[in-house]
Amino acid sequence: MKDRGEAMREGILRQAKSIVQKINEYSVSQKVFWQRIPYLALEADGRTGFDENLNRAYSEGRWAIEGSSQHGYYRIMVDLATGKLVNPSKPIDSAPKDVILGISSYLDQLDAKAIVERLETKSRKPCGSYYSEKEHEITDRRREQLRESLGLERIFTRG
Repeated sequence: MKDRGEAMREGILRQAKSIVQKINEYSVSQKVFWQRIPYLALEADGRTGFDENLNRAYSEGRWAIEGSSQHGYYRIMVDLATGKLVNPSKPIDSAPKDVILGISSYLDQLDAKAIVERLETKSRKPCGSYYSEKEHEITDRRREQLRESLGLERIFTRG
């Protein structure tokens, strides 16, 4: 017969497993928004400086979850083609369950629709006034060259 502590432990473990599953489902359910992020990230990057997460989005198709950061390393990223939570060091693997559970307090960072809205706003902003006209042109050309070399479309998929 189980004592009260064992029963509570088992209940907590069941709930934790359920939460991890729901967080994964939540992320994947937003696939249509995640797939828009690489294109928008390229449009937004460089307007007021450059951002590592934006660069990673359009060059690698992954989005880092800030709440998973530990000692300067991200422990969870979103695969922007699928919405799946992946292991940054081996993106074909799912993110570790304990780390997924740990981001349950950071669900706003998995709100792909809100991220898309922020990037749409940022991508419409003019480049910083500290950029010269020539620097604007160089940035625009760089953006177009990257879009072509990466084969980046408005909806991101892996080929």
